[in-house]
Amino acid sequence: MPLIVCAPSRVTPGSRVSAPVSGLDVAPTLLDLAGLAPPAGFTPLGRSLLAPTLPDDRLLFVQDHDNEFSTKDEDAVVKQRFKLLRTRAGSTLHDTVVDPLDEVDLTAQQPALAAELGAALDSLQAVAPAAGGAVIDEDALRALGYVGH
Repeated sequence: MPLIVCAPSRVTPGSRVSAPVSGLDVAPTLLDLAGLAPPAGFTPLGRSLLAPTLPDDRLLFVQDHDNEFSTKDEDAVVKQRFKLLRTRAGSTLHDTVVDPLDEVDLTAQQPALAAELGAALDSLQAVAPAAGGAVIDEDALRALGYVGH
């Protein structure tokens, strides 16, 4: 999903960020665009996309939680071409270049990388826990079309 901004004095019209980015980059980018420092107690986990370059080896985090079936929830961390995918069934490591459908688990062949990415995902989840235990208003979700098709 694209992030489109109009800030002619800060962003060249038509410019694009070619590096892989994460949803965690949205808040620091908006703060940067507004010229604001993060509020007290808020430490952005991403990077401003206004930076001239982004590190090639930075970790990107992905959270794909299904609105209707929590058994389909997935969390992932990506480092360059490798992705550690975590579901309720466990974690698997994939090479996104040769295995874009995540069919081949490389955990046994790359245990150190799998452990490194697993620890990074654990760290993120420790500082930014999901809304576990939150009260979900299923009637509101149904009215919005997210539940009970």
